[in-house]
Amino acid sequence: MIVHHSNPVLVQGNQERTKKALQNLEFLMVFDIFPTATTEIADLILPSATDFERVDYRAYSSSRGGYLALRDKLVEPAGESRSVFEVEYELARKMGMEQGYPFRNAEEWINFVLEPSRVTLDDLRKNQIIYVSPPVVYEKYKKEGFGTPSRKVECYSERFKQSNYAALPHFEYPKESHKTNPEWPMQYSLWGTTRRPAEFVHTRFRNLQPMKKLYPEPLFFIHPIDADDRGIRENDLVEIKSPRGMIFVKAKITENVPPRLVAIDFGWGNPLDKRSGLNTLTADEVWDPISGGYPNRLFVCEAKKSSLEINPCEKT
Repeated sequence: MIVHHSNPVLVQGNQERTKKALQNLEFLMVFDIFPTATTEIADLILPSATDFERVDYRAYSSSRGGYLALRDKLVEPAGESRSVFEVEYELARKMGMEQGYPFRNAEEWINFVLEPSRVTLDDLRKNQIIYVSPPVVYEKYKKEGFGTPSRKVECYSERFKQSNYAALPHFEYPKESHKTNPEWPMQYSLWGTTRRPAEFVHTRFRNLQPMKKLYPEPLFFIHPIDADDRGIRENDLVEIKSPRGMIFVKAKITENVPPRLVAIDFGWGNPLDKRSGLNTLTADEVWDPISGGYPNRLFVCEAKKSSLEINPCEKT
């Protein structure tokens, strides 16, 4: 398995199960520019060229239409770092798969993926922003109808029925809930959800000193009623348990969450930040049969004030 532009150990539900699954692979190779929870278990870590060291593009939407924007290389890659697409092609060549391979480097990769838009890298270098779709048109349904077989709003779905799913929406309690597991209110009386601080992007940037000063650690948001019931005070170190694991996070008491629901910051858990990874608590055993998504934004948990004076994650 080759991992780039990703950190599956932290972002997948049920962190420990994900980690074990990756460790069972015959070979795991990771491209990155900083240590991550995934590089910690990799067989091989290769230095990825940074955004400043490789050519790339971005696709954006706007009311004027969708557009492509060039992000050209500013400096040559440092040391032995390379674009992942160059390494991918080199691997394909050494495996005898280079014939007909669609790209050999980052520039050819851009031309390959942009081919349906009829825009090339040369076009973007001449004009760094190119609109590739028409402006937004509102209320198209008044002329064209909706994107359904009947062209109308469908509460009853023939598509779902033909695929042996319920044609009408219906409510089901989550597989992991106090309703479906009556014994859990004794052990796990709270609902947990996740929160991504706007200061960061996914699991990135927590190793940067200015960001550490701005938002030094993950927080556990709990309603005053639930905090009083558990003897939890502002900034207490809290021990949070779910059926899968336990983490330690600092408490933030707020009425921005309702009683019985707690919110926990996502994105920590890389070796340089020395904090708990939220997905230690979340589930991945149950999938939505249609979308394939699993409920890592909702899980049962319990919280109590920790007897420890310091977060145990900081000792490692």
